[in-house]
Amino acid sequence: VASLAGNTVTLVEVSSHGLADVHCLTIDSTPDVFQRVVYMDTDGVCMVVGSEEGAVRLYHLQPQWKWIRSLEGHTDQVNDVHINSLGTLVATTSLDGYCIVWDRLKGTPIMRLPPHPPHSKATFRGCQFTVDGKYLITAQTVPEGAMRYAGYLTKWEVDGWACKKSVLCIRMPITRFTMSPNGKYLALGTGDGAVAFFFTDSLSQLAVIQVHDFVVTDIAFSPDSHRVVSTSANSTT
Repeated sequence: VASLAGNTVTLVEVSSHGLADVHCLTIDSTPDVFQRVVYMDTDGVCMVVGSEEGAVRLYHLQPQWKWIRSLEGHTDQVNDVHINSLGTLVATTSLDGYCIVWDRLKGTPIMRLPPHPPHSKATFRGCQFTVDGKYLITAQTVPEGAMRYAGYLTKWEVDGWACKKSVLCIRMPITRFTMSPNGKYLALGTGDGAVAFFFTDSLSQLAVIQVHDFVVTDIAFSPDSHRVVSTSANSTT
């Protein structure tokens, strides 16, 4: 379990006996800059941290905590990070309007993806590599007028980074985005408290449920992909 507070990251390691070791890492940034997102790969070896200033930092967790490098490219708050199943690619999305795909081992950008469809005020709200590693799926919010928004899902081919498909999925601002562990489903949290589900292959809608009455702040699937938990800014879960 990793949690963020100010310029620190707290890692809690729980063994099969229930014993926990707590490690605190201070991020090399100004004290008033918050770390916004954190992601650990499935092997628990690599961790990626994104901040509100646009910084992205890579760490090794085993055999001990170790800073690897910083990924420089974003100019605004990082709102999502993900590592592909092979551990070779890192994807990051930011409020600066771009999704950047990085070579994890070299720390260099491979591709800078713009929002699709193109819009000067569109923002990425999340990114997820598919389980087979063939695609990267991103979620974007596009303003359509006063207090009106459109949410899009876009599937990018990892081989060549062509846009395979982009669909208007919901007429609400997207606030959170995730994929089920089995890779079959996508889930979106929205600005008005709804949670929407989609099939990963087709990007077609499965269901929309009005769960909360305010902004969805996070959403996650259970390990078996059968359950979903969401949290909201109105303190409900």
